[in-house]
Amino acid sequence: MFSISNSDCLQTIRYQAEQAYSNFQDWYRNLTPIGRRLVGLYAILNILLIGTLLIVSPSRVFRALASWAIELRMSSLGPIYLIILLTVSSFPPVIGFGTLSTLCGFTYGWFWGWIVATIGCLSGSAVSFLVLRRNLPRFQQWLAKQKSFAALRQAVGLKGLPLICLIRLCPFPFTYSNLFFASLTTSCTLTQFLIGTLATAPKLLLHVFIGSRVFQLSSAPGLDRLTIILNIIYIICSAILGGSVSLYLYKATMAQAGAISLEDDSRGPLLPNEEAGVPPQWQVEFEEFVVDEDDEDLNDPPTTPLARQGS
Repeated sequence: MFSISNSDCLQTIRYQAEQAYSNFQDWYRNLTPIGRRLVGLYAILNILLIGTLLIVSPSRVFRALASWAIELRMSSLGPIYLIILLTVSSFPPVIGFGTLSTLCGFTYGWFWGWIVATIGCLSGSAVSFLVLRRNLPRFQQWLAKQKSFAALRQAVGLKGLPLICLIRLCPFPFTYSNLFFASLTTSCTLTQFLIGTLATAPKLLLHVFIGSRVFQLSSAPGLDRLTIILNIIYIICSAILGGSVSLYLYKATMAQAGAISLEDDSRGPLLPNEEAGVPPQWQVEFEEFVVDEDDEDLNDPPTTPLARQGS
């Protein structure tokens, strides 16, 4: 019995690993050349970081980071630098927003670091939302392949702001979450998006708090053993709490989106728009940005609905 259950467990792990690798391949193929270079650069930086930690002791590395954080804190432009970096990391396929949020806590402590991270989050969300909305045709192929986005798009069109806040709290990649909401041209305004983004402030606090605790471990080599153990426990518990809450919110959100999708499909024939042959609004707003390869050249500038009417 034990051997059978152990074999099933190994098969499940292998299947999940193969699925994760397949999803990563699909995601990587859909990236632009610049996006692939950024991913490669990020991988190289991580390899260099791990190599540095193995060659040089972790304590020396963190002490060096702590001294750099102190210099950044003493600079009057330090918060501006971090806000700019957070804004840049809000665009797909750039990654590192969570790491930068942790760096805010590492540099300024949990309170002021949280303030800087929140300002950077709002700034990056607003700028990326506006820029991505004006350039949606560039991401049409990637958006069309995201099956989970279709259910969420339909649910947001029906539930509005409460569901926007809930989705922003879910563990979706921050940059692609910005892209998703930018694609909701009729059901999500900039104001609603920023209110929903503000709901992520408690989640940011966890990143910032972990960063502040890591700084305490790095900057004070004379800490007693009890203080070191408590800081490590705080970091581990915060990470577990954040991951558990994010996973719960993700499952709850996807379940609600699925229920809304089934409910809408079941009552579809009774809706006046559907009786008249009009597609749902959530479908219309996305299809405005889908270019038919037989009708238009993808290299040509996108044609707006008004321009099509005029023609």
